Amino acid sequence: MTGSKTLVVLARSRRGSTRRLLRAARARGLSPRFLDPAVCTAYVDGQRSRLLHRGKRVGEVDAVVPRLRTNSSHALAVLHHLEIAGARVLNPAEAIARASHPMHALQLLAEHGIDVSRTVVGRDARGVRRLIEWVGGLPVRLGVLRGGERRATVICETPHSLEAALEVLFRLGQDILVQRYLHAPSERDVRVLVVGGRVVCAVRRIPQPGRLGRALEPGARYESIPLSSNLVEVAEATARLLGLGVAAVDMLDRRDQPRVFEVDAAPALLALEKATGRDLAGTIVEAAVSEGSSWAASTSC
Repeated sequence: MTGSKTLVVLARSRRGSTRRLLRAARARGLSPRFLDPAVCTAYVDGQRSRLLHRGKRVGEVDAVVPRLRTNSSHALAVLHHLEIAGARVLNPAEAIARASHPMHALQLLAEHGIDVSRTVVGRDARGVRRLIEWVGGLPVRLGVLRGGERRATVICETPHSLEAALEVLFRLGQDILVQRYLHAPSERDVRVLVVGGRVVCAVRRIPQPGRLGRALEPGARYESIPLSSNLVEVAEATARLLGLGVAAVDMLDRRDQPRVFEVDAAPALLALEKATGRDLAGTIVEAAVSEGSSWAASTSC
C-alpha cells in the first residue's frame, strides 16, 4: 500500500473503534483523517459542490470508513457528498439508512428469504405486555425507537426486570420494538462480522440482563466461536442484501439454525478484537483500500 491514499473515518467520536481504525490506517502507510459529520457543511451551487469541516475545505479523499449508526439526514448528506466526489465508501449512505431502521431491515431480509427473529413494533409502551405475548413471552429484547431508529435496548428475563424497564419506557413515550430472545439453553446470541462481503469472525454474546443502553455491548461478554456454513451463508447474504461492506449481523442461533434480529453498520471493534485475537480494524482498512477494487480517481471535496 502506498502513502498517497487518504482514508477518512467519518464518526461522531474519535475514541474507541475510531481510534483503532485511524491507527490501523497509519500502520499501513495511509494518510488517515477523522471527520465529525456534525461539524461538516455540505453545499451545492450550480454544478459545483463543496464539503467543509470546521470551516475548512476537505481535500482529496480516496476511501471512507463510516462509523454512523444513524439515519440523520445531515450525517448521511455528508457521507453522500464523499460518495459522489469519487471516494470509495465501505458503507454507502443508502445502506446505512436501511440498516439503522431495525424493522425495515428485518422486513427486507424476510422478503428475500432470510430467517429473522420474531419481532413486533408497538406504538404505545402501555401495550408492551400484549406485544410480549405475541413473540412468545419472556425473555424478550425491548428497544425504544425514535424516527424508526433504535435509541435504547434492554434484555428482560423476569417479570421484575420487565416492570423496571417499563417504568423507563413509559417516560420515554416512543415506539417500542419487542423481539423474542433466548428461550432455551440450546439457543445462543451470536454476532458475526462481515467485511468486504466475507465473514471474518463470530462470537457468542452474553449481554447483561436489565441494563438499559443504546446497545447490548456495554457489560456484555464475548466468546469466540467456530463458524458454521449456515452462519456464514446467512451473515454474508444479510450484508449483501442491505448493501453493507462492514456489518455485524446479530442472530439467535439454535442448533445451527440462525435467525437475524439486528444488523449493526458500525459495530464496536475493541471487544470483538479482544475475544477473537484478530486485527479487525486492519481488516476493515484493507478492505477499504483493496488493490483489487476498482478505484475512482481521487476528487477534491
